[in-house]
Amino acid sequence: MITDDDLTRRLGAAFEGAAADLRYAGPVPAARRTPSTAWLALPAVAGLAVAGVALVEQPSAPVPQAVPAPSASLGTPTTTTITVAGFRMTYQARPGSPAPLRSSLDPGPVPSGARPVAPPRGAVPGVRAWVGQDPATGDAALWVEAPTRNEGRRFALYSSVWSQQQLVELFRNGSPS
Repeated sequence: MITDDDLTRRLGAAFEGAAADLRYAGPVPAARRTPSTAWLALPAVAGLAVAGVALVEQPSAPVPQAVPAPSASLGTPTTTTITVAGFRMTYQARPGSPAPLRSSLDPGPVPSGARPVAPPRGAVPGVRAWVGQDPATGDAALWVEAPTRNEGRRFALYSSVWSQQQLVELFRNGSPS
């Protein structure tokens, strides 16, 4: 009969063998978080146009009929499963929306402002984790060291969508809620 530790070791070895040719090429560029300046100026221009029409409008002039602008479809959500250092996560996102998580298998040192996170109950001895803010992007981040994952090296998850608390919940329970 195979034990949990044996299964974890076998899966880890299979993952390492399958991912041996993969190399980290740097972080994925973050999606722009601020709206386009054209969208910011649109309400002001529309307000000026309405004010101009109100000033020159004759009492007998016909009232223009507003026609709603066509709206873009939100698209069908797609389900994506990612595996980072042996941990598997599935999430749904609409096309064009940023993925909730980014990962790094070589994140460098844990920032000094990061807070330690208690490992989940039943975790392998030696598991350590910290949560904080990524100094490079300002995103919520979770750094994890586990002797049975990523050859014992630290890895990190980053999110511009999830809070630090949601990353802690993901670490402890496998779900961000």
